[in-house]
Amino acid sequence: MAHTLIAWMRDKPGVLNRVAGMLRRRNFNIDSLQVGHSETPGISRMTFVVNGNERMVDQVIKQMRKIIDVTRVEDISSLPTVAREMALVRVATNADNRSEIVQLVNIYRGEIIDVTLDTMIVQIVGSEDRVESLIDLLGKPISESTALCIPTAQWGHPMCGPDSVRGFVVGDPTDHMTGLGWKSVGLLELTALPTIGQERWLPWVREADVLLVDGGDATYLCHWMRASGLADFLPSLSETVWVGVSAGSMVMTPRIGDYFVEWRSEAGDKTLGVVDFSIFPHLDYPGFPGNTLAHAERWAADIGGPAYAIDDATALQVVDGAVEVVSEGQWKRFGY
Repeated sequence: MAHTLIAWMRDKPGVLNRVAGMLRRRNFNIDSLQVGHSETPGISRMTFVVNGNERMVDQVIKQMRKIIDVTRVEDISSLPTVAREMALVRVATNADNRSEIVQLVNIYRGEIIDVTLDTMIVQIVGSEDRVESLIDLLGKPISESTALCIPTAQWGHPMCGPDSVRGFVVGDPTDHMTGLGWKSVGLLELTALPTIGQERWLPWVREADVLLVDGGDATYLCHWMRASGLADFLPSLSETVWVGVSAGSMVMTPRIGDYFVEWRSEAGDKTLGVVDFSIFPHLDYPGFPGNTLAHAERWAADIGGPAYAIDDATALQVVDGAVEVVSEGQWKRFGY
């Protein structure tokens, strides 16, 4: 288990070497190390991560406290913290791949901080949890995975239309999940499937590694998943990853709540019920001023079952019924 420790020490020459030497002599493995000035003049702060059990970490703390110029040591692993990693990556470039590299940097919210004729230095700051969880689900890199994108939910929502559908399909802007660098991205429009027959479209679905399902109206998407027959085949797609944004995830829940219904039907707010919890998306999103935590709490009370309120920096990963929250933002669980 990883433990994050902070040591405060007098800002004197050689103190860092003594600390590092002590850890090396006792075979303590350091995963990461950062040293900088503290808020107290003359005192530096060392933040480092060690991997090990409670006994090993306790020994690290005891040995650190024996060093004369170390004034204080704390294990903050169990405290509320904000953690970010930073990487500087030098990438070889040429005229053929430079634009593609710039696009990938933008997708991952990185920054190009230096450019030469044949290299770029890219700075990346943040958590890798969301990308890593997707790669874990796929079992292979995104660049080797084939995807089908499903924009159908957009047609049922008044805020969507031809321009937004096109943007999702072609990955414009580039932070759309269709623009992550897949081996291939095809289009699967559910409203067309009833007219062409399962013998044509079902092999396309089975051959895809991942289905990318955009937002819009979840009840409209649910209707066309049932009408097209795709909903009937979901249990057989055990090796396929479903990646949904907003309504693309909500359609898998039992209910979405009347607040999120824009396309009215006899089914009301009921959806597929593949999972046993509901989702309140876009928590505290500026474009949806009504999506506050207080509103989410009232929504959850009406849902009357397990539910999550999540912001746009949070994802829910479900594997064999087990739910994991992957988040760099805000979320709350209800009814558990």
